[in-house]
Amino acid sequence: MQFFYTVRLGDNLYQIAKLRELPLDTLIAANNIGPPYTIDVGQQLSVPPGVDVIRVNLGDSVYKIAQLFGVLPAIIIEANHFIKPYKSIHLINRIFYLFIYC
Repeated sequence: MQFFYTVRLGDNLYQIAKLRELPLDTLIAANNIGPPYTIDVGQQLSVPPGVDVIRVNLGDSVYKIAQLFGVLPAIIIEANHFIKPYKSIHLINRIFYLFIYC
């Protein structure tokens, strides 16, 4: 089930993440919010249950991460909109965050 939070006057991402007991990175990633990470009063934020965002390290693969979280690789592939081939995750001087739906 998907949950939503309506932004109120004075809210910020840190407070909302803390209120919903989510890592801040998870809330940001779930809503595709980029720098400068601003939100507007009345904005609907997605607060997905069972979602985690992890930092992918060099050498990680979809299969390896799926095993670590006990989910099927297809779940990670679908959640991240990967395009074939997706057997490995290539990193070139950047941090890549990955959705894990548990």
